[in-house]
This record gives sequence, structure tokens and C-alpha cells, in this order.
Amino acid sequence: MGEQGLDSVLTVVIRRRLEKRFRCSLPTTLLWRQPTVAAVSDYIAGLVSPTASTPLLVAAPIPALRGSSLR
Repeated sequence: MGEQGLDSVLTVVIRRRLEKRFRCSLPTTLLWRQPTVAAVSDYIAGLVSPTASTPLLVAAPIPALRGSSLR
């Protein structure tokens, strides 16, 4: 990613934004070790996507409010 014009300060800013957005901890060298945006995306997807051993959480339907005109 350094070849694409990123300096160390910018990589810290991007990594922190990604951590905040995806609510995960990322290695400080992530953007230097991954050669492309697609590689960074694949790495993060592997962290945040559910695995076969992790049950998916399904949201329960939200009950309608009394007196609500939405039906």
C-alpha cells in the first residue's frame, strides 16, 4: 500500500477508522503487509464474518406500538 502513496500517519488513521467501523482490533502493520485494498478487505472479512461454529443471531420481529398507524 506504500506504493499507492500511503505514509505511516495515513495508515494509522485508516486502520483506526477500520477498527471503529468494524469493531475489531487490527494489527498495526496491516496496511503494509497487505498489498492491495482487496487483500485488506479479505483480511477484515475473515475477522468479522461468522464461522461455521459461530451461531448466527437472528433479530426478533419488533412488535407494533399501540396506537401506531403503521400496519
